[in-house]
Amino acid sequence: MQADDIAAVMIDHMTEQTNSSHMTISSGDRVALVLNNLGATSYLEMFVMVRAVIRYLESKGVIVERVYVDHFMTSLDMAGLSLTILHLTDLRLKCLDKDTTAIGWKNGSTSSGTTSSTQRGRERLEPCVTTSKTGSIKQSSASPNADTSAVLCALENICKKLIESESLLNELDRHGGDGDCGTTLKTGAQGILALLDGFSNYSVYAILISAAESLENTMGGASGGLYSLFLTAAAGKLRTDTNPPSWIDALYAGMTAVSRYGGAEPGDRTMLDPLHAAHKTFVNDTNSSKDWTSLLEKAVKAADKAASETASMKARAGRASYVNAQLITKQDPGASAVALWMHALLESLKKEP
Repeated sequence: MQADDIAAVMIDHMTEQTNSSHMTISSGDRVALVLNNLGATSYLEMFVMVRAVIRYLESKGVIVERVYVDHFMTSLDMAGLSLTILHLTDLRLKCLDKDTTAIGWKNGSTSSGTTSSTQRGRERLEPCVTTSKTGSIKQSSASPNADTSAVLCALENICKKLIESESLLNELDRHGGDGDCGTTLKTGAQGILALLDGFSNYSVYAILISAAESLENTMGGASGGLYSLFLTAAAGKLRTDTNPPSWIDALYAGMTAVSRYGGAEPGDRTMLDPLHAAHKTFVNDTNSSKDWTSLLEKAVKAADKAASETASMKARAGRASYVNAQLITKQDPGASAVALWMHALLESLKKEP
C-alpha cells in the first residue's frame, strides 16, 4: 500500500460517520496536523506520509495551517505513526504558536504557498540511559524467602510460554489491533529472562517489583505499562506474606490497578476478563478447597473459558474498540495471553515438590 493510500484509509476512518469516535472535516476548515513517530519510522518515511496526508486533506478543500512531526509519544522502537487532526480557531492557533519551555513540543511548520514543506523544530534532548544491565533493580533487593525458588521457576516458565506464543498472539491481534501483541509480550519476557539469574537472592516482593521495572523499561506499548502496574500492585500484597490467600489478594490488587489506570472493566473484551474469571473462582472456592493446586486448575479453566468468550464480545476498550465489530471474530489477544501464562504458571507449580 502506497503512502497516498495509507493517508486516505486513515483519514477516511477518522471521518467515517458510523464510527463512534469520528470527527467531521469540511471544505474550508482550518486544521493542524500532528504526525507522531511511534519509534522506529525513519524521517524519510515520516515526511513522505506528511506530504500524502496534506495532499489528501487539501484535495477535500481543507486548509492545513500547521504541521508537527516528531517523536511525541513513542512505543519504544515500534514501527509506524499516529495521526492527529485538530480543528483550528484563531485562539488555538495563537496558543500553538506561543513559546514554551516544554522539551517535547516542537515548532510546527507553516503553510506559505508550498504546504508540503516542513522544517524541523527545536533540537531534541536525548534522555539519559542507564548502562547497567540491571539498572536500579538492585535497590529493591531483599532477602529470599521460602517461595523465591518457586516464583523464579514460574516466571521462567511464563516467559518461555509467551516467547513461543509470539506468532499466535500476533495473528489474533491482526484482527482488531496492530498485529504486534505477541512481539510486545515476547520483548517483555526476554527482558525478564535476561535478569532472572540476578533475582536468586531476592524476596518474592522484590522479584515482582524488579520484573515490573523491567517491563516498564523494555516492553513498550500499552501492555508494558499495564503489566508493570499489575505486578507493582500485586507485589504490595506479598511484601510480608506469600501464603495462598495473599496471592489471591495480589491478583485482585493487580486487576484493580489495571482497571483503574487502563480504564477497562470485566466484560470489555480485554485481559481483565480472564483475570476476573480466575479471581472469582478463587474467591468462590477457597473456603471449600484447601488443595491450592486443584483450585488453581479450576481458576485456569475459568480463565481459558473467559478468554475464549471474548471472541463474541463487543470491544469497549483498547484498539479493538475502534474497529468495526463485524471484523473482529477471534478472541482478544490480551485475554489469550493471560490464559497462556496462567497455564504456564500451573505447569510450573505442578513440577514443584
